[in-house]
Amino acid sequence: MGTRLTSRRALGPWVGTVPITPAFGAVAHKLDSDVVMFSESQQRIYRLDKDSGSVWFDIVAGTQPDTVTQNFARRVKCAPDEASGYVSNCVAQWLAMGFLCHWPQQGLLPSVLPLRQTSAAKAGDIYSIAGARIAISFADARSKKAWEALAGHLRKQAAGSSKTQVVEANLSVDQYRDGYRIRGLSSDFTEYADPAAVAVGLKEAVMHVVLDRQPYWIALHSAALRADAGAVLLAGASGRGKTTLAALLNALGMSAFSDDVTLVSSRRPRIWGMPFSFAVKPGSWDRLRSSVPSLDRLPEFRRPDGRTVKYLKPFRHCETADKVSAIIFPHFSGGSSLQISTLPKMTGLLALLQEAISGSRQLSAAVFGSICQLLNDAEVIEMTYGDGIAAAEWVTMHFKPCS
Repeated sequence: MGTRLTSRRALGPWVGTVPITPAFGAVAHKLDSDVVMFSESQQRIYRLDKDSGSVWFDIVAGTQPDTVTQNFARRVKCAPDEASGYVSNCVAQWLAMGFLCHWPQQGLLPSVLPLRQTSAAKAGDIYSIAGARIAISFADARSKKAWEALAGHLRKQAAGSSKTQVVEANLSVDQYRDGYRIRGLSSDFTEYADPAAVAVGLKEAVMHVVLDRQPYWIALHSAALRADAGAVLLAGASGRGKTTLAALLNALGMSAFSDDVTLVSSRRPRIWGMPFSFAVKPGSWDRLRSSVPSLDRLPEFRRPDGRTVKYLKPFRHCETADKVSAIIFPHFSGGSSLQISTLPKMTGLLALLQEAISGSRQLSAAVFGSICQLLNDAEVIEMTYGDGIAAAEWVTMHFKPCS
């Protein structure tokens, strides 16, 4: 994160014969009292103080240089010479950093969404996931059973059940050596030792199919559930209790958008879900039994990371939302009382982006803007809990499930 631009050293007038304009992919957004600047070309975030942020927004609005200086002097109640020096210094730094350029900027064209590549479905079942249709076939019943535990509840139809069906990808699970491989991806295939590993590999493959065909999306590492006022995201690093809390909220009536990956688009709808089954670990089984009586009957799977999990299908799930009402960073701590605190939205932004996945492409300025808009609409909360039921009840009390 860049340093604040607070120097008041004058570097001379910035009025010239060639207008100055924001460089391609350079944007700034307000988050509470902060202003956050993002460079698509640099893939970097900078924080501006409110004074330099006001200068940036005046320049973006096309305000004349003399008026930018006058506006600044009036806002901060300083002398005209001091205001001129501050504004000139901001402009000089932004030019040097590549955030501003002398108009017109050469060699850049507006971003456009590419046409989605499609093909005819070959075999297997066709799953509809995050707006994409993906055909998946299996070499044997064991690998399919493991996948069905993870994704069997998602909307699907058998390939060949109607006229020629168009899909975004054909994935096939084949037996290979002593295990399996997944074919149909553009990258080199990976070997999988057993059916449980195949299911995890397919989930990742599906996510990359979706992202590769939507280059202006990003995947956030968060569970997502539907509340009356918009989606509630449960975000943060693995092992902090997101899945347990999400499964409890789902049992209490919140439809699930996603178990641990939430997609953000630069266009409406803003939120797309990948509502796979919740991968609940042994440490959470006791906390879930009272809400999910069928838990003990579910089979166990050992993932490639060595973790044993049970796949708990959502009681209800949904696909899209335009708004986020809360972004909660949970942290399970055994024996702790429920503690709720509000986080600065800048802190929430950095935490979300730290574990975000954007496929083979960089984060675009448009998607960065969407994330900032979602943050501005939402409450950003840090939650420490030792009792999952109490934590879930607090969430449903403050963010009412859809009726």
